[in-house]
Amino acid sequence: MSEAKLATDGKLYSPICFFLAAACRRLQTTLGVGHWRAALENVRDLQNRLATSRSDSDHIGLDIGTPATLFKAEFDEAIRQAGLIDGTSFLSKEDRQVALGLAINWGVRLLLAYAVETRPSSPLSERQDLAWLAELVGPSNAGCR
Repeated sequence: MSEAKLATDGKLYSPICFFLAAACRRLQTTLGVGHWRAALENVRDLQNRLATSRSDSDHIGLDIGTPATLFKAEFDEAIRQAGLIDGTSFLSKEDRQVALGLAINWGVRLLLAYAVETRPSSPLSERQDLAWLAELVGPSNAGCR
């Protein structure tokens, strides 16, 4: 998954969700409402900060990316540090668990940012899928808590 590109077709939704479920199970933890709220606030804050700096960065030819691309880079690095990419890590077992926890942290933020940036092809339905998540966390719900 670390080599997967962030395409707007929504194909990374399931792998991210599967990773989050497996990593939480591995660490014997759950993601509560507070985790999701903090992640959503972080995503929205980064969206705002990038929007204000976009004209300056475009002016000098610097593409700083989108929230999803920035969270994906952090997510990939945490997965690499946890030793999940090629099976090698210079970290101790405890530190690899911390890295896995960080991958969960970045993965939640990636999932939310990805949902906002992706245009799901399926119409909104009763299913709690990427389209549902995009509607829930999209800009029109920015004031909702």
